Amino acid sequence: MGAELGFTFHYTDDMRMVNTFRAHQLIDWAEQQGHDAGHRMKLALFSAFFTERRDLHRIEVLADIATGLGHDKATVTAMLEAGDRADSVRERQAYWRRQGISGVPAMVFNHRYLVTGAQGVDNYQEVLKQVAAEQTDQAH
Repeated sequence: MGAELGFTFHYTDDMRMVNTFRAHQLIDWAEQQGHDAGHRMKLALFSAFFTERRDLHRIEVLADIATGLGHDKATVTAMLEAGDRADSVRERQAYWRRQGISGVPAMVFNHRYLVTGAQGVDNYQEVLKQVAAEQTDQAH
């Protein structure tokens, strides 16, 4: 499914999970920077981890990714070192826990449909068809 959407995944036996809390702080910060900055940051982090296998826990890696998107390296580094967005990220985490989400992946469609765990293409297609049908019904 990833290749069909332009993503390259480099999975290996020695892959390890890293603490992504700082990456989430960077996303939170980027979302305050303008129109699509948060979305662009999410895509860049996704590619950095799954394609380039970069360590998203390291501040210097995150600052480098942000710089590649046109953000000021010193500003990003200072924000991450200070943990300026940590409380905001913790608030979001608490919200999603209250919604019943306790792990990843978890996708919420149209603020109504929750799909958890690794799912096949068919399941996602069905959910998206349902959401599209409801939107069409609401438009009429």
